[in-house]
Amino acid sequence: MRNIKAPSLVSLMLLLAVVPVMMSCDPPRDGKADGEAVGEEAGRLYFTAKLLDGAPLDMHTMEGKVVLVDFWATWCGPCVAEMPNMMKMYRKYHERGFEIVGISLDDDRETPAAFLKEKKIPWLCVHDEDTEMNGKTMAEYCNVRGIPHMILLDRQGNILSTNARGKRLETLLKVQFDGK
Repeated sequence: MRNIKAPSLVSLMLLLAVVPVMMSCDPPRDGKADGEAVGEEAGRLYFTAKLLDGAPLDMHTMEGKVVLVDFWATWCGPCVAEMPNMMKMYRKYHERGFEIVGISLDDDRETPAAFLKEKKIPWLCVHDEDTEMNGKTMAEYCNVRGIPHMILLDRQGNILSTNARGKRLETLLKVQFDGK
């Protein structure tokens, strides 16, 4: 029997530590592709929370707006890479009723608050531990298995997409705001 050399064991341990982190950043598939209900069939996404600055957030105040709920973290490369596209869409549609609510899955509240301030991100953000829906955090309630996980809601709060990112986000927003 061959002995495992220390570097091989260390490499294996490192691989086992890194793979779950990489998998957690895999983009989710769209709800329709999974056979998941979207639109009125899926119901409405409603929650209350405390913003990172301590102010209350009540999703009822978002009625009449198209809302992107973005589950993200500062350590997630794909999440951070999506932010320029989100900023472009925010600038284009915010005045017409588009809002973004980020739900940070970082370990603490200070990290995303500092990140958002440094990057001058204008949209609302809460920490997942400060959200609750039926006794669960929003990530648990929405069955978030990987991030970024972006849910687009119509003006009535109905779920339009569970994979509203990249070009798909732009297409969905054009339909909501321009009817195209």
